[in-house]
Amino acid sequence: MSIIHSESNNPAMNTSPLSVRAGTRRTAAAVAVLTLAGCANYIGIKSDKQIAPASQFAASQSLPAEGGPWPSLDWAGQFGDPQLPALIAEALDGSPTI
Repeated sequence: MSIIHSESNNPAMNTSPLSVRAGTRRTAAAVAVLTLAGCANYIGIKSDKQIAPASQFAASQSLPAEGGPWPSLDWAGQFGDPQLPALIAEALDGSPTI
């Protein structure tokens, strides 16, 4: 004995006239929006704003520059890992203009 269902539970197979009309409306709306966006005229639209000069933003107090010692030539050795100096040496051998 077989049971025949008149309605499918699978929404992908729903081809009722209402769902087809809704899809058609969405497609027509999307086409209309894209068509109108393509027809927009941007000629003559420009900004009259200018970049403000730095002197306009002068502060009453400036942050002091922190001085410090220049890193030593053996800065990579300070980490105690032999791989870092080896990688630096390999990079300098392969590209001496770095």
